[in-house]
Amino acid sequence: MEIESRETETRAVEADPPAARVGLTRARVLRIAMVLVVVGAVAAAVGFGWAYETERAHATADVRDAAAAKLYARSQLQLSGLSPGGGDDVAAMQMLLAARAIRSSVPGDDYLLAALNQERELTKVIDTQAQVMSVAFSPDGTRIAAAGSDAAVRLFDAPSGQPTGAPLRGHEGVVTAVAFSPDGTRIATCGADSTIRLWSVGTGQPIGQPLRGPDKGLLSVAFSPDGSRIASASGDGTIQLWDTATAQPVGQPLLGHDGGVTRVVFSPDGHRIASGGTDKTVRLWDTATGQPVGQPLLGHDGWIMSVAFSPDGTRIATGSFDKTVRLWDPTTGQPIGQPLHHNSAVAAVAFSPDGTRIATGGADNAIHLWDSATGSALGALSGHHSAIESVAFSPDGRRIVSGSDDQTVRVWDASSGQPLLGHTDMVISAEFSDDGQRIRSGSQDGTARYWDATTGHPIGQPLRVTGPVKWLIPFGDDRLLSRDDSAVRLWDARTAKPIGDPMHVLNDPMLPSAAWYEKTGRIVVQAEPGAIEVRDANTMATVGMPIWPRKPVMGFDLSPDGHILATSSTDSAIQLWVVQTGKELREPLKGNGMIIQVSFSPDGHLLVAGSQGAVDNTPNTVRLWETLNFKPVGDPIRFDYAVLATAFSRDGKLMATGSGDGTIRLWDVGRHTLIGAPLAGHTEPVTALDFSPDGTKLVSASVDHSLRIWPVPTGSPETLCAKLTQNMSREQWKRWVSPQIDYVAACPGLPIAGDGTH
Repeated sequence: MEIESRETETRAVEADPPAARVGLTRARVLRIAMVLVVVGAVAAAVGFGWAYETERAHATADVRDAAAAKLYARSQLQLSGLSPGGGDDVAAMQMLLAARAIRSSVPGDDYLLAALNQERELTKVIDTQAQVMSVAFSPDGTRIAAAGSDAAVRLFDAPSGQPTGAPLRGHEGVVTAVAFSPDGTRIATCGADSTIRLWSVGTGQPIGQPLRGPDKGLLSVAFSPDGSRIASASGDGTIQLWDTATAQPVGQPLLGHDGGVTRVVFSPDGHRIASGGTDKTVRLWDTATGQPVGQPLLGHDGWIMSVAFSPDGTRIATGSFDKTVRLWDPTTGQPIGQPLHHNSAVAAVAFSPDGTRIATGGADNAIHLWDSATGSALGALSGHHSAIESVAFSPDGRRIVSGSDDQTVRVWDASSGQPLLGHTDMVISAEFSDDGQRIRSGSQDGTARYWDATTGHPIGQPLRVTGPVKWLIPFGDDRLLSRDDSAVRLWDARTAKPIGDPMHVLNDPMLPSAAWYEKTGRIVVQAEPGAIEVRDANTMATVGMPIWPRKPVMGFDLSPDGHILATSSTDSAIQLWVVQTGKELREPLKGNGMIIQVSFSPDGHLLVAGSQGAVDNTPNTVRLWETLNFKPVGDPIRFDYAVLATAFSRDGKLMATGSGDGTIRLWDVGRHTLIGAPLAGHTEPVTALDFSPDGTKLVSASVDHSLRIWPVPTGSPETLCAKLTQNMSREQWKRWVSPQIDYVAACPGLPIAGDGTH
């Protein structure tokens, strides 16, 4: 896409230094005078040159500042889709990086963080210079194959996104489909020229002669699980099996579709073939006999554009022009559950390797993720600027590759924001371990769980304790805290035996009853009949004096040094208490509405409070105070829904807020500004948040029984460069940046578009 730019012009001041005339004389005085004159002339020349260089430097700085300001502004138009011709996130990222590379004085961290947050799931974008009709991961996940509208097939290194060799050429028209053999050594492609071609992955050379199909073009190709056969689907309504060793057809064409066959796929055991077509039917075939299996699967109201078997072969997913995805039982031929609805035609569908998720793509330019068991929407991956033609999961299920009419292949983090499922009731706590490798969660289902922070998979079995509990929360690796109707109790997680006596608490489910502070080794309890007590987590002995708030406490937090306790209540007040004496530190801080929770920053220098607006139209807000003098930091931040959870990154530079609508927002604490769009995925209110120790991840918990792990932008240009596969071209630099500023490759190590240099 061309983005028009109006360049800023500057004029450099040029002048010749004055000449000095010196006469020769034998008199020493005149020689001295001559020296003085020469020195003066040189000094004048140097002074003039310094002024000239200073003025030129100022002019150059002005050009750079103007160019950077323009680039930052235009990058935001591109990211928001408000630029003429629509959005282009690749151009936006290149503009942001160029603005940083030209070393202007215009600040750009906010723009960079916003872009990284918006592009958080994108790991790589690859320009193919042609519409991408089909994509596939190699069986080992190291390569990606893409079939293009320009009669070429391209192979890319999956981690870097760089091409591995020249495009594979031989087809005489659009290449409609590509598939890797099960052993990863061959690629099969088919196209509008009605041929199937086999290629060596290692050499990029064709294997044998093309296999010729019917004259109406081939639309789909698939390898059998053992690699001995290929199935092809034709626009004339037939399916043909081929022997990969002899390159000969196996049996007669499979007949039955009343129209073109758009997709064909083998079952995982190789005994069945599923096909979809323009006749709006899905059909099953016996691969040994070539005969239909059962009746056609009916239900779609439009062309079937994609078909996929689940990894265990017990389900089939289909995508259609009728804007729906349907699941089928291949044994009975009956639909499973209700259709999954898109906003537009569905062209691609794929199961994750573990069968728990389905990825779909189509004319709405987004990849949608679904829970294959419940049909629940799990989120969407947005970034393509035109229809998505193909999607595929990596073998490990952690990445998704997509191909689009926008001439790009994109690789996505398939685990970003995906739910960690296992709890059967509200999750009320979530935190990272000190090494960031695990996540601990507690729930009202009476269990505590541990999760792998990288994969999201559960670690071991859920932890339980004896007797009925309203909730159970893990603290550290060796303690559990539970609550029953009237008391909270500490447990040894390894032996499931209680530690000390129960601590009786207020019997009000709407009020927080206890919290653990691992850094200080303290437990805070809202005890009966309303006092707040601080206990030693090892001995259960009381620390300091009881604290008596004026009203029932809605939220509380202990300062990092364990000396101050902040409490909030329904009267819009935040009280600060000295733990040792039980006395108030100062007069209460005034907030807005009902203050649901309060939190100290990791260094204790800030206090944040989240509130719920009252019936008098008081807004939902988040507010910050400096703890040195307890002065407010900026104005209250308004929200559409109550803020129920907050968390600071370990360095205190970022803050996360979780709301009643299930969304999460990231904030730059120093600038008091929002970073990017909300993180959406939870279907119920957010109850807890925690940053990983290195600040690269955020875990959230929700009333919807799930946890989610989100990537956190670091603000590093290198992070943005890692998503790209090339720098902007020199011609783009002239148009987007300025012809008056020398070209800079903003991403060292990446080729420059158009000339392939680095």
